Amino acid sequence: MRDNVKILVPPGLGDVYWVLVKLQAFIEREGLGIPEIYIASPDDNKTQAHLRALPFIEMFPFIKATWKTIDTVGKFKEVWRDAYHRDSGKAIFKRVNGCDYFICYNSILRYGMSLAQVDQHLESNWSPPSFISLEQRIYQDDSVKKYGNYFVCYFTFRGTNRE
Repeated sequence: MRDNVKILVPPGLGDVYWVLVKLQAFIEREGLGIPEIYIASPDDNKTQAHLRALPFIEMFPFIKATWKTIDTVGKFKEVWRDAYHRDSGKAIFKRVNGCDYFICYNSILRYGMSLAQVDQHLESNWSPPSFISLEQRIYQDDSVKKYGNYFVCYFTFRGTNRE
């Protein structure tokens, strides 16, 4: 099992969630132990999306949130284009900006593929195991009692689905 593996992920909550759907299977296949997760952050950092993603990442016991960002400058811009703006069919990139892997499913989804269609050898786990605080559990139980079963959707003005 390899230790101290660094994985870079995009900054948005949705971006991170799409990675998490496949990440547990990827970790097992590659024998990575518990990898350290870094957030790709644009050099201008106007949106501060990483500030929402970092506490989210910390909820998952099969990864380690480093609370560190890596600037998306220099050679990384070409990988960023493949990951976000080209129909490359690729989501897992090796050796990017000091990290062992950069994983990003944004272009896959942008060009009409589903997570089930890409990296088919990696199982999609739509409910990865996560830590849930007592406060969150109480809120969830109270909401189910009050509203019944529910589904939460969050739409933003930015990102892949802004059009």
